[in-house]
Amino acid sequence: MAPLVVFIVLLAGFRLAAGRGLRVSTPCRVRFALAGLFLFTGVSHFALPRTLAAMVPAWFPAPELAVYASGAVEIALAVALASRVAIRRPRWVAAVTIALLVGLLPFNIYAAWAGVGPSGEYGLAYLWFRVPVQLLWIGAAWFALRSGAARRVFARLRADSTDAARGVEA
Repeated sequence: MAPLVVFIVLLAGFRLAAGRGLRVSTPCRVRFALAGLFLFTGVSHFALPRTLAAMVPAWFPAPELAVYASGAVEIALAVALASRVAIRRPRWVAAVTIALLVGLLPFNIYAAWAGVGPSGEYGLAYLWFRVPVQLLWIGAAWFALRSGAARRVFARLRADSTDAARGVEA
């Protein structure tokens, strides 16, 4: 539940900033909200490793190491989403983001089925919430990183900064 709140608050904050004159496209706002989401969840993997390791099935080798590794990947994705990497290589970042989200879904399903999780709220009813949220994030990653949108934003920002340097008004 906390990651969804983080995503919504960041998205709303970026929307308010856009309303105050900051020229940022909707895909860009979604990309930055996803970056904040992955930073939050990635850090939580290092802050709560044992709690999150309980979400890993017993047959999976080295559950705590898997938690640390997925946390590191999430933090790296946060950096990629918030940097020019997402603009220059949007398909690559989208593929890695979506692959991570799809790859983590079975662990969330297992946690709901086993009734384990960070705050004990997990259970079968949680799946009715968690799976659509995971699909929302997959859709958000595709929306924010679809090939042309990020490049168009970057080209417009580059043109605006070039015009500003020349003293040309937009």
